[in-house]
Amino acid sequence: MRIKIYPINGFTVGIVGSLIASVLFDGLKSRLGVPKQVELPQKIELLTKSLSSAARDIKQIEDEIAARQKLVERLKADAETAQALSALNQKQTEAIAQSLRGQLEQKERETFWWSIGQNVFFAALGAVSCCDTDETKEARSRTG
Repeated sequence: MRIKIYPINGFTVGIVGSLIASVLFDGLKSRLGVPKQVELPQKIELLTKSLSSAARDIKQIEDEIAARQKLVERLKADAETAQALSALNQKQTEAIAQSLRGQLEQKERETFWWSIGQNVFFAALGAVSCCDTDETKEARSRTG
C-alpha cells in the first residue's frame, strides 16, 4: 500500500487557515454575545432603545441635580437663619448679662448697708458691755 503525499503549497495553507480562523471567530462572537449581522430595522430598534435609555438616565440625573439644588437653597436659608439667631442670641445674652449686673449691684448695695448695720450694732453692744461705770460697779457689789 502506498501513501500518497500531496504537496502543500501556500494556497492550501491560506484556505485552511482562513476556514479555521472563521470558525474560531464565529465561536468567540457567539460566546461573547456579539450579535451576528443585524438588519437595518433591528439596528434602528436597538438605537431607539439606547436613546430612550439615555433619555431616562439624563432625566434621572436632572431630577437629582434639581433635588440637590433645592437642598443647597434650604441649607443656605438655614445658615442665614442660624446667623441671624446667633446675632439675636448675642444681643439677648448681653441684655441678660446687663440685667444680672444691675441685680448684683443692687444686692451689693443692700449687703453693704446690712454689713454696716451689723457692725454698728455689735460695736455698740461691745461698747456698752465694756464700759464699767461707777453705777455698774455699785450694782454688781449689791448683787454679789
